[in-house]
Formats: sequence, C-alpha cells, structure tokens
Amino acid sequence: MTPVTKRIKQYIEAYHGKNATSFRARTRITQHGKVVEEHSKTFSCKNDAYKWNVTIRFNFDEGLPLEPIVGCSKTVLQLFNAYKSAKGESLKESETTLINTTSKTAIAQVKVKDLTPNHIYQLAIELSQKKGRGPATVAWYLSILSSVLDSAYTVTNIKASNACVLEARKTLRKDKLIDVSSVRDRKVTKEEYKKILNKCIKFEKSPRVKIPYSKILKFAISQGSRRGQIGRFQQADILEDGKIIKLTRHQNRKDNKEGRDLLAVTPVARSLIESLPITTGKIFPYNMNSVSSGFRRIFKALKIDDLQFRDFRTTLITELDDKGFTCAEISKVSGHSENSRVMRKHYIHKDLKTVADKLEKQFNASAANDDFFDEEDEK
Repeated sequence: MTPVTKRIKQYIEAYHGKNATSFRARTRITQHGKVVEEHSKTFSCKNDAYKWNVTIRFNFDEGLPLEPIVGCSKTVLQLFNAYKSAKGESLKESETTLINTTSKTAIAQVKVKDLTPNHIYQLAIELSQKKGRGPATVAWYLSILSSVLDSAYTVTNIKASNACVLEARKTLRKDKLIDVSSVRDRKVTKEEYKKILNKCIKFEKSPRVKIPYSKILKFAISQGSRRGQIGRFQQADILEDGKIIKLTRHQNRKDNKEGRDLLAVTPVARSLIESLPITTGKIFPYNMNSVSSGFRRIFKALKIDDLQFRDFRTTLITELDDKGFTCAEISKVSGHSENSRVMRKHYIHKDLKTVADKLEKQFNASAANDDFFDEEDEK
C-alpha cells in the first residue's frame, strides 16, 4: 500500500495592537486531509516570521524535526570556540568581534539549551554599559549573535536556536536597548584639524610613542579611507605612479568585484605616501586598534568628545561633493558603488552656507532681486 504523503501549508497572520503590529507564522502538516502537526510562533517583525517559516519548510523537505531541537549541554563560550575553529580563515570580522566581546559577558557561561530571551535582555544591558556603545551598536551585536546561533548546527554540529534573540527583540526595542543607527553628519573643521595635527606632532615626541599619528591623520582626511583599510594597504598595492591604489577587501564580501578594488589616490595622499620610507610590506604597519585608541586620547585631551576616527572619511567625501565631483567620481575614491545609498545617506551632507553661496553664483543679481527668470531666458 502506497504511503499517504504529508502536505505542508504555511501562512503569516498580522495582528494589529494599540501600539504595534505582531506577525504569527503558522505551519500545518496534513495527512488524509486531517491536521497531524501544527506549529506557530509570533514575531514583531514580518521578515523574522517569514524566515521562521522558511526554516520550517526546509526541515520538512529534509525530513528533519520541524522546530530546532536544542538539547546541547555545551556553554555559549564552548559553542563560540567550536564555531571559530570550524570556520577558520573564513570567519568574518563581525563574527570575530562578537565572539571576543560576548565571551567576556555572563551569557558565555550559560548552556546553549538553557538560553532564554531574558539572557539576551541581560546581555543587551551588559553591552550597553560600555561608554560609546549605543542602541544601534547593541542591535548590531545581537544581529550577529542571532546569525551565529542560527548557523551553529550546520557549522559545528552543535544544536542551537536563535529563537531567544528573535523573541527578545520586541521588548528590547520598546525599552530602547536596541535601535536603528542614526545618520551621523559630523565633519572636521579646519580649526579642529589644525589643533589635532599639532597635538599629534607633540604626541609623537614622546619616546614611548611609535605610531606616526600626524601622517595617519593626513592620509585619513585626504584619502577618506576606513581605519581597517589604512592598516591593510601595501606598498605593492600602489599602481600608476601612485595615482591608483588597490584595495584588499574582505574575502566574504559579495560585492568583491575587480572594478571596485582600484581607488583613485588624491594628490595630498600620494605626496604623503611618497614621503614615507620605502618598504615591501604595509604602508602603515601598525595595530589599527592602537591607532584608534591613540586618537581617542588626543580628542579627549583637546576636549573634542563628539569626534570619531570615521568622521575623517565623512569630511573628505563631503568636501569632494562640495567641489562638484559626482557620486560616480567620489565612489572611485571612497570605494562605494556608484549609486550607493549608504554614501548619499551617511557621508554626503550639503552645507547650508555652501548651497546659499552657489545660488548667488548661479543667478544674477537682477533675477535674484526681481524675478526668477531673467529677460534673456524669456526671449
């Protein structure tokens, strides 16, 4: 007798409350026309509900238990160590940061099978207690943690589930422990740049300081490269007499296209590179975490508390935009895609005075005083 095939039906229901909308993902397994198995889970985000349904469908097709079975007696720290060992060189930078940071928190000693939304809530509180780590940063950590837990079984054969992270998100958002990142438009003024440069030069006079902060400052603000990129640039990456430099991207990037690996070098940055000692290795062979810490001390000494190293990049990109370079041209310096939403939203910030001055130049005095269209336009 031929066995009756089980059928699966899935859908997502939206529930509109007074303050928010929740989404329930539901799965029903039928046999002989009757429901033999049913699973459901409620999420605050529709995308999370969709992902849960996709996971259930995959498990159904593969003949696995529909919902993840979490019965592992290993701790989160042991899971992290196994995950790091299994991935080896393919471990992403974001995953490394998460593991190094979370391994020092209380959740590291919790068994994987005992993880609850409360553990995630307490982790968020712990992470937010460090100065400078806001709700957006905490949300980033939890997003990476969710990804690691979700792929743990495939990578390490340790059964884990990210359900605790997904369930905790709604409360974390309500209590403002996590949030989306706000658009940062901080730029370095000429006066601030001069103060920072002079402080860097004084800083370097100490026999204990081995890092050339003044040269890194000039390169960062003239080329607009990220901190990690500056630390990866090699002498061998310099092409076309210093006018072009090759950018070594992280191997896991999906947009690792050859055309975007080459960046145009600004004249100031090129002159700076030429003044450095000729080596066969990195242009700036220093620990970039130490570089960042050093600049934070310099900013603090100058009482410029709201400035960050990444603001050098914003300053350069905005300056190029003010000088009339198109987004496509700027992307050849910054490394963004030509139509990058991130570049337009987070880096290009038009100065109000610059726009006002440009209006004065574009329209003649009579048109500005009398009418929008001058006489020549009317003819």
